[in-house]
Amino acid sequence: MAGKSQNKTDRKNYIFAVLAAFFCIGTAALFPGMAASAEIPWGEKMLRQQADIGFKRGETVYQRITAGGYTVTLADEIPGISLRLTVTMEDGTEYFHDWIKGQDYFSVGEMCLDFEAFDNLLGAKGFSLGLRPWGWMYERGYYVVTEGKPVLIADSWDSYQSGDDYVRDIDGDGENELLCNVVWGDGACRGLVYDYADGQIYVGAMEDLLDEPYDDWGVASFGCQFWEEENVVRIWYWKDELGDYEEKQYAVDLEKIEMKPYEITFGVTSCFEWEE
Repeated sequence: MAGKSQNKTDRKNYIFAVLAAFFCIGTAALFPGMAASAEIPWGEKMLRQQADIGFKRGETVYQRITAGGYTVTLADEIPGISLRLTVTMEDGTEYFHDWIKGQDYFSVGEMCLDFEAFDNLLGAKGFSLGLRPWGWMYERGYYVVTEGKPVLIADSWDSYQSGDDYVRDIDGDGENELLCNVVWGDGACRGLVYDYADGQIYVGAMEDLLDEPYDDWGVASFGCQFWEEENVVRIWYWKDELGDYEEKQYAVDLEKIEMKPYEITFGVTSCFEWEE
């Protein structure tokens, strides 16, 4: 009798889960504006738990790019609710990451991917992943392959363009460093330098090269960027006495930049931990 009672209870729980999942789908269909609400992650979780209700996953593939032996695929995970990014490694192993609509991106039409492979960057091989999840801020994450799995080692962002990053062997040791011109949402232009040394990734700010005083009145009181044409860092800084900016150019000298261990921050759409 105890077994029959348990079976009835399990069946009731299953029916309730299925009905709840369909309720979420129906609500999203009738009220599209609710698709980005806080209820979506719960609905997604319920659909994952009851995967056998006949809902088709991964039906639409939006992009597939192959580079350097890796293949990345962007497709529906749950149509209208979430996207799945899958990377296939050289040995055929697959890793994935899911993005939830309204939480990680605005619309699938804005999720255009840039995908490039590299052989010699910061002491390793791997790939970079760039995207514009909200239709304006461009993000790029750099991943190296460690023990067969992609691991985040650097990131950059740009609120205006489609990334402004450069690979250079700055110190002549045969290993390429990464220079990134980043632009914040408030228009502040800054530059980052990534370096690999003693088994550790380091990052520093190009503005450390500035050796002139300036008048600080906010984020736009100075700016800097790596200038590819001249292979130098341009830094402009405000002088009250001139009522204008002055500018100086500097060689990229890692000895004059305070390099700190890179701290991984999974706070943007392009930076995450892959699941196998």
